[in-house]
Amino acid sequence: MINSYQPTYILKLTLLLLIFADGAFASTKELPRFAALKVSEANIRTGPGSTYPVKWVFVKKNMPVEIIAEFENWYKIRDNLQYQGWVHKTLIYSKRYFISQKEAILYKSPLKKYNIPLYKFEKNIIGQIKSCRAEWCEVRYKDYYGWTHKSNIWGVYASENF
Repeated sequence: MINSYQPTYILKLTLLLLIFADGAFASTKELPRFAALKVSEANIRTGPGSTYPVKWVFVKKNMPVEIIAEFENWYKIRDNLQYQGWVHKTLIYSKRYFISQKEAILYKSPLKKYNIPLYKFEKNIIGQIKSCRAEWCEVRYKDYYGWTHKSNIWGVYASENF
């Protein structure tokens, strides 16, 4: 016995399968967002495709980048110096890293009464962001774990908490 809704259901299911199989659906992640290079060398191109010329080459693994646009398998990214270009999405991962904007102190805690300096890092060092809240981020640089003010680093939005 065929229900009256069955042909409609089959048509909708077929359309969904075609969309997912084709990869034609849009990303559900918000733009812009921060990510990082997962490789130690990445060609940054003038457009979203391997036939576009290489603008420059990133040579630092875990370099934080801001994804500002997407086209098929390509991300348009921006670095901390505001340079922009396109990179294949397989070269990017969602782990969070920072680049220091200036010399800054890494503290044991963001709380004033426990704000003991642990390490002084230089401008342009790259480290991992563990979490962020209010005005502070918990980070790792080399073997040091601690907290730094969001204004010291590039790789997180001022209003972002995670």
